[in-house]
Amino acid sequence: MRRRGSIINQLLAAFSLFAVLIAVAAGVGYLTVAHENQTTRQLTSRYQTLQGAQDKLGVGFGSAHEWMLDFALSRDQQYLSLLRQSQAEFAQGLATLQQGTPPDLRGLVADLVGIGAKWSALIPQLMAARQGTPHARALIAEAYAISGAFFAANGGLEHLLTNQIDALSASTKQALQTGLAWAGGALAVAVLLVLAGSLSTLRTVTGPLRNLTVTVRRLTTGDHVARAAVAGSAEVREVAQAVNAQADEA
Repeated sequence: MRRRGSIINQLLAAFSLFAVLIAVAAGVGYLTVAHENQTTRQLTSRYQTLQGAQDKLGVGFGSAHEWMLDFALSRDQQYLSLLRQSQAEFAQGLATLQQGTPPDLRGLVADLVGIGAKWSALIPQLMAARQGTPHARALIAEAYAISGAFFAANGGLEHLLTNQIDALSASTKQALQTGLAWAGGALAVAVLLVLAGSLSTLRTVTGPLRNLTVTVRRLTTGDHVARAAVAGSAEVREVAQAVNAQADEA
């Protein structure tokens, strides 16, 4: 039977194990949550950038539509400068969406690109059409139809982007809960291991001490052949050896 070391050393080993497991639990929980938070922040930032581009796209298209129709109706040259500014804003927003849109949203962006191309092709025709003619009125009606299609597609894209951001927020919350659950589970395992180690250590003390008590009682009642079993922790074995030495001298 293997001899046990000092009870102090055993307790120190148990508490050292407890400290290590606590550190591991805390580390695992922290790394899990930190990784998920970093990933989610990056994705959220990306989607917020796309959302800003989508807003710019909508404002640019709406303004361009307004300035183009104003010019078509009034032939006031000041609207052309405003139209060019709005077209540039529209182009910037569209370029950002094309570069950063994830695969599941590219279909809507492709629709917006197609609508933008139709609108760009319509602008020179509106500028060239004579005011008040049937052809001019037909082009204006077409412009309204294109605008309706654009805002429907842009609204769908906005809805999906908002849903993606909400889903990422929910994912962050879930990751936090998962990390805390893992940390709590590791902590529970650590506590159970320490309790098991402590109970084992107590048994190495209480059992030999009980036997030692019985031996001392026998010796005091005249049973001089009684000897204590040298077992248990180092401290208990030392006491047992001392009792046996006194019994041998007697």
